[in-house]
Amino acid sequence: MSTAQAGGSCTVTGCSEFTNGSHLGVLAVQNWTCSTGTTATASTGCVSLSSTKWIYPTERTPSRQDWDAFRVDAGYCYKVEFLNEFPLLTKRWTMTYDRSNSTTPVYVKIENPSQAYILAQKAGSCP
Repeated sequence: MSTAQAGGSCTVTGCSEFTNGSHLGVLAVQNWTCSTGTTATASTGCVSLSSTKWIYPTERTPSRQDWDAFRVDAGYCYKVEFLNEFPLLTKRWTMTYDRSNSTTPVYVKIENPSQAYILAQKAGSCP
């Protein structure tokens, strides 16, 4: 499997990207810093916050730019659909990240050439 490319070129493999289908903004993070994890891996670390961007409802990360992760905010629960499109293997699945009773956020990895679609987010409980 491909690893996320920390802000590097993703023209050969395709970029990691996501679309925000929820009613609230989501923080995109360009650099996953750990050598471990695959798409949908959640970590309280493993990111550099030097390059971030707010993705508002119905927006997506900029095309041809590699955005390796997004933040699930403390106090919220996110429902996310993932799509991996590796040669000869396509996988689609849904995950729930429940931080509704937590005071710290978690960051979710998206590896190249995967996509994530934030379906919903809700404060205090899961959508």
